[in-house]
Amino acid sequence: MVESRAANPLLDRSVVWSPIVRRCLSISLIVSGLMYTMLFLLPQYLQLARNLSPTASALHLLPVLITQIIVTPLVGRWISRDGRWRHFAVTALVSLTVGMLLLGTLRSGPETIILSFSMVLVGIGLAGSLQVLMALAQTAAPVGHAGAVTSLVTFSRSLGSSIGIAALGSLSSVRAHSVMPERLEAAGLSAADARQLAGAVDSPAAVANLPDKVREAVAS
Repeated sequence: MVESRAANPLLDRSVVWSPIVRRCLSISLIVSGLMYTMLFLLPQYLQLARNLSPTASALHLLPVLITQIIVTPLVGRWISRDGRWRHFAVTALVSLTVGMLLLGTLRSGPETIILSFSMVLVGIGLAGSLQVLMALAQTAAPVGHAGAVTSLVTFSRSLGSSIGIAALGSLSSVRAHSVMPERLEAAGLSAADARQLAGAVDSPAAVANLPDKVREAVAS
């Protein structure tokens, strides 16, 4: 309210009400939420479902990082050459969506090829969307407000990561604890033991010490 009446506000309302800027902020929030949630949950999956060490699970994220390092400058070069950005943004968002859906199909089996291919698609999606959205928001802002727009997009990314990790992380935890007793019973445990073990299995080390059949039920 105070800023709306100020002669020289920190953030001009014309910046926020720009349709292009608002779309860039919304998409950046969603993309950042997906990215940081993946970086938070995927190592847990690799440690719990595949019994990998923290170092090995981190190394499995290299396809995402390497793809971003390669694709980001290429996209910037192509856009600066012909000025067209729409097809890059759309392709990147489609690639990100497909990669995330493929990651959601992973189970406890040795699906290394699917995992690597999914992370390459995610890397392409992140490289082709985050920087394009930032550049698009900056060019759509009124003259003299590029710094404010840059701050807004950066804040949107931070907010998206916080919301994504909190919401999807909580959903993943609730889902895991709701289905684990049933799967432990299917593995041969009694109902009481299944409920007790479901509450005690809260770390990769605890999963690694379980019998093979029970560990497979937890990992799946």
